[in-house]
Amino acid sequence: DEEPVHAPEIFESRPGERFLFQAGETLRIEELPEGTRVVYGGVRAHGVRDPDVQRRMIAHAVDTPEGTQPPFRRKVRDLVARCKDEGREPKLVFAFDDVSVPLPPSQSPDLRALIMEHCEEIAVEEGVSDITFITSIALHRFIRPDEFRHICGKRLFNKYYPQGRMFNYNAVDKEHSKHLGYTRKGEDVEVCRELAECDLAVYANVNYVPMDGGYKSYATGMVSYNSLKHNHDCETLKKTKSLYDPERSQLHKAFHRVGRVMAKEIDIFHVETVVDENLFPWYMSWLSVLLRRMNFLQRLVAAVTAFALKLLPLWLRMRIFWAIR
Repeated sequence: DEEPVHAPEIFESRPGERFLFQAGETLRIEELPEGTRVVYGGVRAHGVRDPDVQRRMIAHAVDTPEGTQPPFRRKVRDLVARCKDEGREPKLVFAFDDVSVPLPPSQSPDLRALIMEHCEEIAVEEGVSDITFITSIALHRFIRPDEFRHICGKRLFNKYYPQGRMFNYNAVDKEHSKHLGYTRKGEDVEVCRELAECDLAVYANVNYVPMDGGYKSYATGMVSYNSLKHNHDCETLKKTKSLYDPERSQLHKAFHRVGRVMAKEIDIFHVETVVDENLFPWYMSWLSVLLRRMNFLQRLVAAVTAFALKLLPLWLRMRIFWAIR
């Protein structure tokens, strides 16, 4: 394994030690009380950046899936044959994480675009024409057309968005939701209707933190408020020791209960990805460095940036933050 760019560390703060924080659309450098326990995740060795290499990795992943899933092309081919025998067209749904992951947004092409482009191409080659793209968004804000273009890629956006076959799921829209049943604890499992009624769903996921991935992807973003109200509540959080440790998270356990019901009713081909912590362009890489590890120039840039942001209007700060890739 490659050495990390910045090693992870758990330590207690020194007397008077200051730390860099993001606060909305600003940065703050603040002193923490002496002895504060600090958990710094570090930055692992850089992941693959070359889109061509990423495409080959995706092709290998969908050709050799984990578990009992057959290769994607064979799965689609069998589906088309089965639907032909039944005298109908197969329905394929692509679902994908919204713009809340990763932050800041990745540079183009986005990993989700590469996944969906590859799988859509296979599906079309095998004769599937009824294809829909849905944002796994739950109660987050709807993503904009430009964000669809970034996440799904220009080719898929131009092909499907104008036809109304690329849209946000609305978790409070009863017409577009379908009740599948209940978990063993009596929690409602009500999901996006298009997802529930498709023959095959492909989920394009980004693992950004340990809470992401697995059932959490669609058991959160593709379920209605009627389902979310059971676990997005104070009681679940009170019983959760750590949101980012699945073994100690009641929220994660709730996702698993909902996800298991969904997996019994819906055929979901789940493509998982993991991103590294190298989230910022080179000129902003200092944001990932502990203040105690920064060199003089990095400290100077951090201090000047934190001060300058205070002087700027909110609209300009938002433009700056959302321009980072």
